[in-house]
Amino acid sequence: MNHLQIVHAAAEHAEELAAMNLEFNGVIVEEEQLRQYLDNRREIILLAMDGEQAAGFICAQVFHSFCYERPNAEITELYVREKAREQGVAGRLVRQMEQELRNEGVKTVTILTSSYNEPAWKTYESAGYRTQEEAVFQRKLIPME
Repeated sequence: MNHLQIVHAAAEHAEELAAMNLEFNGVIVEEEQLRQYLDNRREIILLAMDGEQAAGFICAQVFHSFCYERPNAEITELYVREKAREQGVAGRLVRQMEQELRNEGVKTVTILTSSYNEPAWKTYESAGYRTQEEAVFQRKLIPME
């Protein structure tokens, strides 16, 4: 990772993002659909670029509520390609995302990750995140096809 740069994802990154999303969670996202989504800017998506090649990405969403003085955020996804792992890419993505969220006035960042994803836990803990005593409830509203 000689020339790693963290950049905002844009429409021209749609092909790389779609490929990484397929690697990451097995979901196929059409490039055109992704381009339109990137134009809407509903979430912050950062890419780690090693020259022309994407090494990983991170996504976050900011939530505003009348109940709180400042917005909160959730880091929803973090993925680093296998060949770029163990080189500090994930940590750099997290730090840059935190800066982006600070710029948005975010007070607190939440991360949900699986209880068995040890590499993710290590990354988040080394960045200063700690587990909380809260339960997560989920319900599917749309039937699976």
